[in-house]
Amino acid sequence: MTATVAVLGANLCGWIAAAALAQRLPRTSYRVMVIDDGTGGDGLGDFAPVIAVPPALASFHADLGLDAATLVRMTGGGHALGVAFGGWRADGAAAFLSYGETGAPLEGIAFHQLAGRLRAAGHPVRLADHALSAVAAQAGRFAPGAPIAHALHLPVAPYEALLRGAALRAGAERASADFVDAEIAANGIVERLTLADGTGIEPWLVLDCSGTDARIASRTSPASEDWSRWLPCNRTHAETVPAQGAPRPIRRSMRRTRAGRRPGRSTARMCG
Repeated sequence: MTATVAVLGANLCGWIAAAALAQRLPRTSYRVMVIDDGTGGDGLGDFAPVIAVPPALASFHADLGLDAATLVRMTGGGHALGVAFGGWRADGAAAFLSYGETGAPLEGIAFHQLAGRLRAAGHPVRLADHALSAVAAQAGRFAPGAPIAHALHLPVAPYEALLRGAALRAGAERASADFVDAEIAANGIVERLTLADGTGIEPWLVLDCSGTDARIASRTSPASEDWSRWLPCNRTHAETVPAQGAPRPIRRSMRRTRAGRRPGRSTARMCG
């Protein structure tokens, strides 16, 4: 008997999950089925039309036969050494989150602990000065073949298409119709999924990749956690800025406050 693993969300998140599962699970025992939830978006939070893909996914892409050069060429994407943050701190100081390693341990003590000790003793330590990716980004110097850990900036639509193709080649299937409803037992187990054409699916496992809608997960647990206490923003705005000359290989995240209103909003700009 073949067990069905249902992935709710025919979007970027759903096809990432389907590609990983179909690549690893034996086809003789498991059937990976992607079901469109009808909501659109990328299933990851719908932040922007371009997504930063961290270096940790390099091995995942390699399993699918995709390397960085192919992903950038096929999607029209670029490279990112980290994220530049501005306007988030009360003192106005900027910060840079490197995608690579920051510092090195000393006699078994992690670098961030060493930096914390120095700061506590009154010595200013700027972490970005100890990260190769951050230094390269500040200097505007980077080449794709350089041995520096970095992310990829990939447009969502063509990136999703590549992963969808990889998932289907690995044996994943796309459901015949969109998702309509789910029968969920009192213990939270999804017993049956109903599609728009009347098809019923009794899944062995369900992965809810429907993004912020959380069409199944929201019925078994809270759909989201309130982070307003730590992140006092009520709006996000994302845009892709045309490069003037060679684009800087970074992503910018700015916090702005509208006149007379609080909290603020965050603006993400992708360059690369």
